[in-house]
Amino acid sequence: MKLFDALFGRKQSAGKEAPAPSVPLPQKPAWQTLPENFAVTDADSARVFFMACEADDQIMTQHFPEKIYKDFRDVTDYQMRCAFTKAFALNMFDSALNGKAEQIPAAASKVFRAAQYWGMDFYDDEIIEKLTAAAKASNSVTKRTNDLWIGDYLQKYNNSGRQIMKVQPLVNQTYDYLMQKYPDNTDYFIGELIKLCSTLKGLMLEASEPDPALEMEFSLAEEQDIDRFLGEFSSLCNGSAGHIKGMIHQLNCVYGIRTPAFFLTAANDAVDSGSNRSFDTFRFAVIFFQENVTAVFECWRHQDGLFYPESRFRKQYPVLEQYQDVLAKAIAFYRNREASEAFRKQTEAEHPGFRFTDERYTRREQLCKRYGDCFSGLRERIRDQSIAQTLTELLDCCEIVCPMIGIDQTAFYPPASEADIRECEARTGITIPLPMREFLMFSNGASLFENSTTIWNTSEIGKITLDGYDDENAKIYLPIGDFIGDGTQFVLQKTSGEIGEYDHETGEVSIYGDFEDFLGEIMEFHCRDYMD
Repeated sequence: MKLFDALFGRKQSAGKEAPAPSVPLPQKPAWQTLPENFAVTDADSARVFFMACEADDQIMTQHFPEKIYKDFRDVTDYQMRCAFTKAFALNMFDSALNGKAEQIPAAASKVFRAAQYWGMDFYDDEIIEKLTAAAKASNSVTKRTNDLWIGDYLQKYNNSGRQIMKVQPLVNQTYDYLMQKYPDNTDYFIGELIKLCSTLKGLMLEASEPDPALEMEFSLAEEQDIDRFLGEFSSLCNGSAGHIKGMIHQLNCVYGIRTPAFFLTAANDAVDSGSNRSFDTFRFAVIFFQENVTAVFECWRHQDGLFYPESRFRKQYPVLEQYQDVLAKAIAFYRNREASEAFRKQTEAEHPGFRFTDERYTRREQLCKRYGDCFSGLRERIRDQSIAQTLTELLDCCEIVCPMIGIDQTAFYPPASEADIRECEARTGITIPLPMREFLMFSNGASLFENSTTIWNTSEIGKITLDGYDDENAKIYLPIGDFIGDGTQFVLQKTSGEIGEYDHETGEVSIYGDFEDFLGEIMEFHCRDYMD
């Protein structure tokens, strides 16, 4: 395809040459001086075409005919295009830096569009140097919109690799400038830029080496550490299974950061990702040796880039206040992806057969099994109830099945009081039958088996209507729970006390029997695959 045809969709007219104009014509762009029959067919012709285009920012930053673009992409590799774009970028930055400060945002935006269009190595040393100089030179511009261009570039550096260290001067320069120019930080877009700088500063801290004076090192957790963590978790909710939800199941007791003062490990998966953004919270667990304290805490990212324990946890555990700066650095080191990977490889090499992935999930399974002790506290609630045998069977099923489906998928709650029961009956105008009454006084509501079966507590019963606005069935049945959350509800027949399953699509009700029969059906449905 001829370049001229590709660019304009027409051919030059044949015939006499036009008379020379009386006014000199502007100089043609370089690409228009290429031979009429020029075509992009290979890497050499692509190079010629690009070199002819690179001085023309309109071609670099806007679309030109699709066929030429497709041919160009087909015969060039990404590295070649990055090299071409770099030449254009350096040209634009130099022109802007040697001109007026007001030109920098426009030039930077053109470079960014060209980079998106053609490709560019954002971690190239010369590009980063020019960006830093541009950020510094644009400080004299006072319009907010002229500061937002830097955000496009900063987003490209939002990773946790070692290369992030290259942009430290750029991030620090930008952050200091924004904090000085917008001390109140009331502008949303500038606030987002500041948060992004904070994230990048944190990623740099996480990619850097720890302070040798702090004596931090990765270490495998010891059994006594795990026991202490479990003891702390158990005490938070009096050993109830409901506490396990969102806590024990995700606890990483495989490894952590050990210092002379404490051992720190993660209490949720996200802290291992190393790819967090902004001010997201993460949960950690830490043992302080000398103080003999085990603390579980959430943290937030400060503008300096480090994660610090939230104030409510510092009040709960004063020792966190004492160690918060060292803890913040330990958390940063914990999230150091390269150091973590090196530790894992070394450990696996020194212990044949040990694999972190397998060990982590094995340990979680062990935790779930060991934490079956939490059901012992629930068993103590079983006395001489008429449904005592069914409650025992329910706890047995949960203890057996939970480690397989995830122990955080089952939750029991503190017992309802007589006052709770009476208030519910007065509000709904029904008498709660004995089996259901005994269950609520064992656990005021429950979430069972992958959270698919929910029994509402006394404060919820009567406040949630029958799904589908079925007025006729609403006169007969009272919703007391739901199944999977797809609209199917468990209902109490107001006069007979029987429990049924209400299908919101058909309006039909299938009766189980009394509440004890209902629990038996639920166990059969969820546990049949695990019976053997």
